[in-house]
Amino acid sequence: MVRTYERKTSRADISEENVKKAIHEVMKEKKTIRATAAKFGLTKSMLSKRLKALKAGESNDSETDNTPEKDVASSLKVKGKHKYHVHQVFFDDQEKMLQEYLTKASSMHYDLTYLQAQKFAYEYAK
Repeated sequence: MVRTYERKTSRADISEENVKKAIHEVMKEKKTIRATAAKFGLTKSMLSKRLKALKAGESNDSETDNTPEKDVASSLKVKGKHKYHVHQVFFDDQEKMLQEYLTKASSMHYDLTYLQAQKFAYEYAK
C-alpha cells in the first residue's frame, strides 16, 4: 500500500475567490455562464450549479446583501451546499455529539467495534 499519495492532476483545485468573482460577473454584470467559466478557468456545469444554489437561497431569504462575497458565502453555507458538504449525513452539532458519546464510551472501557459504532450511527441517523 502506498504511504504517501501524490496527486497527479490539479483538476479539483478550484479557487473560491475565482468562483465568487465569476458568480458576481454572471449575476451583476449579466455575462454568460460559458464565457465567464472559460475566463476564470472553471467548468460551466460547476458554475451553473453554484448559481442555481445561490438563486434558490435568495428566493428563500427575504433580505439579501449587495456584496457578492456575502451572497455566495451565506447562501452556500446556510444551505449546506459547500463543495465538501454534499454528502454530509449529520449536522455539525449532531456529529460532535456522536463523537463525544463514542469517546466517553471508550474512556469508560466500553469499546465498540467498527461495525457496532457504524450500526449505532445508523440508528442515530434515523
